[in-house]
Amino acid sequence: MGLRSIGSAFHIPALQATIPLLAPKSELLRIAGINQIIKSFSNLADPAIGALAIGLSSIRNVLLLDIAGAMIAIFSLLFISIPSSNKKKNRSSIF
Repeated sequence: MGLRSIGSAFHIPALQATIPLLAPKSELLRIAGINQIIKSFSNLADPAIGALAIGLSSIRNVLLLDIAGAMIAIFSLLFISIPSSNKKKNRSSIF
């Protein structure tokens, strides 16, 4: 759980920062709404699915399934490219 928490500390802010880079501005509100629906559904369904998995299998197999899912998610990120921003950034030095 400690490793999962550390991963989430980086994953969630990174995900929230990339959505505006990937989505057109006209669709940001709709995508934010869909994202909230998915998160709410996950918060309801995940504990039930986890309890079902533990009931049908051993905790070892459930943890292996969790690790396999994380590996698939990490591997899928290799195929995503985030476009660079066309905005010019004003960099000012404080020195």
